[in-house]
Parts: sequence; structure tokens; C-alpha cells
Amino acid sequence: IFRFCIVAAGIIRRERNGIGSEIIENSYKIWQSNLKRKHGHDYHGNFTTELFETWFSKLCETLATKYGPCKIHHDGASYHKNQINPAPTTRTRNADIQEWLVSEEIWNDPSYTKAELLLLVRANKPKPVYQATKIATAYDHLVYFTPLYHPELQPVELIWAHAKNQVADDPASSMPELKAKIDAEFDTVVSDTWINAYEHVQEFEEKYMQQADACELAANAVDNVDGGVRDAEEGDNTEHDGSDVNDED
Repeated sequence: IFRFCIVAAGIIRRERNGIGSEIIENSYKIWQSNLKRKHGHDYHGNFTTELFETWFSKLCETLATKYGPCKIHHDGASYHKNQINPAPTTRTRNADIQEWLVSEEIWNDPSYTKAELLLLVRANKPKPVYQATKIATAYDHLVYFTPLYHPELQPVELIWAHAKNQVADDPASSMPELKAKIDAEFDTVVSDTWINAYEHVQEFEEKYMQQADACELAANAVDNVDGGVRDAEEGDNTEHDGSDVNDED
């Protein structure tokens, strides 16, 4: 079995005449996969946090130089979310927890147990800061994360599918041949390919937004019904001795 890992990024941009799109210059990288797939997992083990952050730094620089400030959309892959301000956990030594609390200017007593220290940690845990976000903001970009388990919100997933399906239709007999086929397929990914993927994702976004609006309307309707019942009950009680007016509260 021949395996390769591929990383690339595409851009969708508004232009005077509509929408433009392409694979970002120098973002397409391909290398041979050395790790076998584990049961129930994908091949992300071949793409480490260090590799990603090196690639991402260059990508952000290219974006800033060629396009200016951009909005970057990531999925929830672990290497996208390398947290640089992790809080202590149950595996952290007491001394290290206390040191973290001091660094956060949170008072704690030296006699506190780990459970007591972790209660302080949980009450004061900072908002996660990710290295990818730090890299991007240095170039004036913004980073967004799509919800977990929603690949349909990532246009690049359709680009992967396009390339893989084309290669699968004409299997290679060697690693060099496979690489050549993959390279050739990505050369066929033109502006219209990205735009079609982007518009397909927008259909899901609009559907989810409509569902969210419907849920909000339903919740408001329930609140209004509850309020109406409560008002009626309180109005009725004013005609009696009022002893159970506030029973619900």
C-alpha cells in the first residue's frame, strides 16, 4: 500500500467582479507516510504539531504579503490547538499547581490538598490560547475553528475528495507514479473548484443558521408561555388570601 501525507491551503476572496480563489502559493506539500494507520484513527500522526506550526508560520507570512489580513478556518485537529497556556490537571504535582496559582496571583495556603488546589484552578482557569492563533495574529490574521465532527463545513475536504477520487480511478503501481498523479490532480484544482466547494459549504451554513434561529424562536415561545401561565396564576391568587402566590418561586 502506498501512502502520502498532503497539506495545502486555499483562499476565497471577494473581488470587484465576484469571487476569486486558488491554492495559496507554496502551501501545497506532499511527503511519504511512514506511519501505519491505527484502528479507528486517521493518518494525522504523520503531521506533528511542530511540522504544522512551521508550515503555518510560512503560510501566514505569505497571506500577509500577498493578500493582507485574512480569516483562517481550522478544524479541531490536535495540532491546530496546541495550547500555550495550559492549566494544571490532576496529573500535576502539588508544588507545580501552587507555582501556577502564584503566577496567576491567586492566593493559596501551603496546607491545601491537591483537591483544594484544583478547585482554585478550575475557578480561575484562563481562556485557552493556541499557538496557531498567536502565529496568525502576529500577521494580523484571525483564526476560527469549525465545530468538532463537522467536515462538511470545511471546503478543503471537498478538494481532498476530488483529488483522491481521481487518483483512485487510475491506481498507481509505484510510489513515484502515485506522487506524480497526486501532483497532477492538484494542478487541476482551479478557482472554480474552490468556489464550488465554498458555495457547497455555505448551503450547510445557511441550513444550520436557520435551525439555530428556529430553536431560538421555540425557546422564546416557551419562555412566553411560562410567563403567561405564571401571570395568570398570580392574578388569580390576588382574589384569594395570597398565601401560595410565590409557591413556584
